[in-house]
Amino acid sequence: MAFRSTFTRGWPLWPAPLVLLVALVALRGAPAVRPVPTIAVAAGAVVASASAPASASASAPASASASVAAPGAGAGPPVAADTAAAAADLAAGTRALALATLMTACGAHPPGTPCHETARRAVYDALVATGAEVRTDLFHEEGTRLVNVYATVGGTLGAAGAARGSVLVGAHYDSVPAGPGAVDDAGAAAVMVELVRRLRAAPPAHDVQIAIFDGEEMGLLGSRHHALFTPEAERARLIAAVTVEMVGWPGERLVMHTFRTLRGGASAAAGPPGWLVDAVARAGRGAGVEIPVGDPIVSLPYQNAVRNVRVPFASDDFPFLAAGVPALFVSGSSFTRFYPRYHGAADTADALAAPELGRALVVMEGLVRVLDARDAGPRAAGDDEALLLGGTLLPRWMLLLLAALAALPAVLLAPGRPGLLAAAVAASLALGGAALDALSVVPLCAPALWAAPLWVTRRRGAGVLAGVVSLAAPAASLGLFFAALARYPGAVRPAPASPFALVAVAGVFAALFIYRRAARRARTGPSLPSAAPGSASASRSGSGSASASKSRSGSASKSGSGSASASASTSASGSKSASASKAKASKSSKSSKSS
Repeated sequence: MAFRSTFTRGWPLWPAPLVLLVALVALRGAPAVRPVPTIAVAAGAVVASASAPASASASAPASASASVAAPGAGAGPPVAADTAAAAADLAAGTRALALATLMTACGAHPPGTPCHETARRAVYDALVATGAEVRTDLFHEEGTRLVNVYATVGGTLGAAGAARGSVLVGAHYDSVPAGPGAVDDAGAAAVMVELVRRLRAAPPAHDVQIAIFDGEEMGLLGSRHHALFTPEAERARLIAAVTVEMVGWPGERLVMHTFRTLRGGASAAAGPPGWLVDAVARAGRGAGVEIPVGDPIVSLPYQNAVRNVRVPFASDDFPFLAAGVPALFVSGSSFTRFYPRYHGAADTADALAAPELGRALVVMEGLVRVLDARDAGPRAAGDDEALLLGGTLLPRWMLLLLAALAALPAVLLAPGRPGLLAAAVAASLALGGAALDALSVVPLCAPALWAAPLWVTRRRGAGVLAGVVSLAAPAASLGLFFAALARYPGAVRPAPASPFALVAVAGVFAALFIYRRAARRARTGPSLPSAAPGSASASRSGSGSASASKSRSGSASKSGSGSASASASTSASGSKSASASKAKASKSSKSSKSS
């Protein structure tokens, strides 16, 4: 009974981690994404902020980016402005579609082919037509002539702004030999041209460099050349580098990818920082869409799998990431929403759509405005240990706090000393592993720790729910890993730090198994008081039978010592009982007669 009453008093502590997590998110000011059916409101906010005077954007770039990131914060622009902005986005998407069609009209255009020169000339002429400063970088790699094309939009801060940092946004214009590469990646290159046009109309505070790389399909040759031969001082002034891949096709779902491994085995020391992931998510909110990490459905296991397993996928962002520059790439293709014409002959211009290209333009312009509020600086240790959950970024310190809060109910509601010891071990391993790598350990262990008290309750289905909550995240991560391993055998391998994370996770689940066994014992323990009446009657009947046997044995011993006396007494008692019964019978007959 003591255990049951303690458990009943402690049970309200169980939802505490979720309540405190929601409170932290609310205090942090990053609510969950609420997608808007159309991009008109977001586009109006983008245009409104972009049309601000140059002096205003120079003096307060943060306010401009805030208007892009949160279009619904104020009363909103007029409906006429929304309609005009949506029409402008559609017109820009139409121009991008026309340019992508021109780039792919010749067919496949890998480097070294006549069609490749046609695509390069189309991109170069379109950039020159915007009035921006355009240059090319000719180089040779693996015996092939390659050309990167650049356009620079000067910031309103001038030389002072250049010293504070710059932003690089890019795509690639080459294709695989098997197909024209309209979605991969002529559409994104055309969006970059339209982005130059937008930024020139409303210049940002920092310099923005638009890079149209060459040789991406041959192994990121253009972006690798840029990262290697850029002076160290200039590379240190990069706030971030974001590239775009496979956007503009109907049915796409924009995501951000955080891969950090190449097929050859090269690996970046750290993934993209959390603030860059948050910047892309904010830009998506500005365009009325949610941009998850990796995949719209399996985003959580994706983030954990990419952290612990080296998957050989990357885009032109990787050379910058390997060089220590914050980088990632935005794509319209993901694990569950994969572009069906990828690297095929059917990847033609008819796969593109002007509205989707216009939406990608709005997202990238919003991202530039958000990044424009930052200055370049050295990366902090562990800044890539952040989890994007439901549009809200949980940084490392919040993940550690979440692990501690998830373990607290399991400790306070522990079933007896064995359960308390198991809960303490599980909590210690989870916190220790999270201190080493929060993004690897917390998504797998926190749900299991939080669900541990469900093993103790008597409610029907609580144990099944605890098992589902505990095993959902590990099962999804393992499933994603084996799916990638089946598709690319030998190319997927563990990260250097993953053994430590796996040991911590395995220790947590082993301790929780002991916790479950202790909970089952404790759950059967309180059933004893309910069976107390039966046990008491059984004990009483047992004592009564014992006394009866003792009396019978005593009478038997007496009869053994003196059988004559015993029989005499027995006969006497028998006669007495017979006379007594006769007297009772006569009394009853008299009473019946009188009545």
